[in-house]
Amino acid sequence: MKKIVSALFLYLNVGLAQAAGPYDGIWTIDGLPEAGYLMTSENSGKLIFVGLNPPDFDGNRRWGASWGDIKDGTVRLTRLINDNIDAVTDVVFTSPTTLTLTQKSCRPINPNYVCSLPNGVPFAATKIW
Repeated sequence: MKKIVSALFLYLNVGLAQAAGPYDGIWTIDGLPEAGYLMTSENSGKLIFVGLNPPDFDGNRRWGASWGDIKDGTVRLTRLINDNIDAVTDVVFTSPTTLTLTQKSCRPINPNYVCSLPNGVPFAATKIW
């Protein structure tokens, strides 16, 4: 798992070194500080979306990565790496510092895990860096 995480961050760092896209950054979901942080990186029409959540029931931090094709500030994310859920999420960048995300579907893979967002409910997020 460490190799996968290292490879993912190496890919993200290479993409960031080439040029920062308008959607690149670190975000928080407004009104849900317990949700953790989101990191986005866009390169050549692809967006990688990484979420880092607070510690779970067993005290471990959870994270996952999704990706999708971005066009006109809109992307449908599908699971790339996550050992707990299989989710599809729509993201719309509403400005350089705001976005709306709506989870379309979520299925727990780990029987002890519950999807943290309800399906069909839009959430606003703000870029913090």
